[in-house]
Amino acid sequence: MCVDISAVANVVITVAAAAAVVAVVVVVVVVVVVVVVVVHLSLQLKEMYKAVADQLAWKVEDMFEYCQWDWKGVACEDILTPELTLNGLCFKLNTDISKPLVSTRPGLSGGFFAVMKTSVGGHTLSDQGSYGLKVLLHHMYDTPDVISQGIILSPGFSYRISFLAETIKYLPYPYKTQADMYCSDYPPPSEELKANKHVDYGKHSITACINSRAYHEAEKICGCDMKNQIYDKATKTDLLGCSIPCTLRSYRPVVSQAAFPSPDLDDMMSMMDENGTSTIDKYVCQ
Repeated sequence: MCVDISAVANVVITVAAAAAVVAVVVVVVVVVVVVVVVVHLSLQLKEMYKAVADQLAWKVEDMFEYCQWDWKGVACEDILTPELTLNGLCFKLNTDISKPLVSTRPGLSGGFFAVMKTSVGGHTLSDQGSYGLKVLLHHMYDTPDVISQGIILSPGFSYRISFLAETIKYLPYPYKTQADMYCSDYPPPSEELKANKHVDYGKHSITACINSRAYHEAEKICGCDMKNQIYDKATKTDLLGCSIPCTLRSYRPVVSQAAFPSPDLDDMMSMMDENGTSTIDKYVCQ
C-alpha cells in the first residue's frame, strides 16, 4: 500500500490555502504512520507464524529414518529441505537449482530411497479417518499443487515409484495456443531470486502464477492478508489470466507395492538388535 502525496507538491501555497495544505500534510503523515504500523504488525505476525511452524512442525529426522541416493546411504537432512506449502510443511528433494541431483544408475539402484515413519502419536486429535504419507512428483521450477495432486502411501508397505515424463510444446507467438491465448515461457527461478524476498514468484511457473493471483483476488474481495491461509479453489483449469507456458511438463507415476517388512527381514532385524527386539517394528506400527 502506498500514499500518493504528489498533489501536495503541485499546490501553490498562498496565505489563504496554507491551512488546507497543512491539513493535507498532517493527514498524509497520519496515514503513513498507520501504514507503517500495519506493515510492521503484519511482518511480526508472519515471523511469529514461521517461528511457531519451525517449533511445532516435524523435522526431517522425525519422518525419515534412512535415505539413499543412487544406492549410497546419505544423511536425510542433507538432501531433504523443509518447505511450507498450502497443505502444511513438506520435505522437498532436489531444491538446489544450481546443483540439481541427477541419477546416474538405472532401475531400482538409482534415484531416491527412504524408510519413512508417520509418527501418528505426535499428531493432534482430529476426525481424520486415515493416515499415511503423500508423495508428489513435479519439475523443480514449478510450485507443487500439494492439495489436489500426489500419491498417497500407506504405512506397512514398500513402494516402488517410477514415472513417465510427458512434454507438450506449443508454437510461440504469432501462433495461438488455446482460443485467443498465446503461450509465454516463465523464466526459471535462480538462487539469487530465491534470496531476494521481494521476488514475485507468480512469474516463474503457471501454478505459482495461479496461486499468486488467487491470493491477490481474495485480498481484494475481503480486504485481508491471505498469505498464511489455505485456499484450494484455484486450479490449473482456472488460469486467472496466467499465460500458458510454451513448454508444459508433467510426470505420470507408475506405482507398485508390497507388504513391509517381510517376516525374514523382521527376524533378521530382531537378531541384530542388541535388546532382542525388532527395531523396525515401531516404524511400521507408528
